[in-house]
Amino acid sequence: MNITIPDNIDDGLQKLPEGLATVALEKIILGVSKANKPKATFRYVIIEEMENASEGKSTVGATILETYSLQPQALFNLARTYKEATKEALPQGDYSEEEFLALISQALCGSSWNVILTNEAPYNDPNGELRTNISKKTFLSFV
Repeated sequence: MNITIPDNIDDGLQKLPEGLATVALEKIILGVSKANKPKATFRYVIIEEMENASEGKSTVGATILETYSLQPQALFNLARTYKEATKEALPQGDYSEEEFLALISQALCGSSWNVILTNEAPYNDPNGELRTNISKKTFLSFV
């Protein structure tokens, strides 16, 4: 088997244009942060071409990640997103990882959102490379 690597290979750290994008929540992944704290990572896919996309380079299909801390003092962020999409409060209770992932995935995956994208360095590495982040989002519907 031969593998050919082109000279214009993307480093995987795609920088998207800043501005409005319409996305769908494709997948939720549970994990831990660098500080070994629980987190949920939402993987969104752009479903409509962005107005300010570079000519010849489509933004449709590009992915954007958004991370939620699952520490008790930070769950209000996830609860706000859950309520915006479902119109219900995040159900109280004790859940295993699998149960919690199933709960939020069933409720939120397939939802579409308008998001405002910005390119900025991570807060914990202000001199690091710019990354595309979601600065604001508004629920649209379920696709």
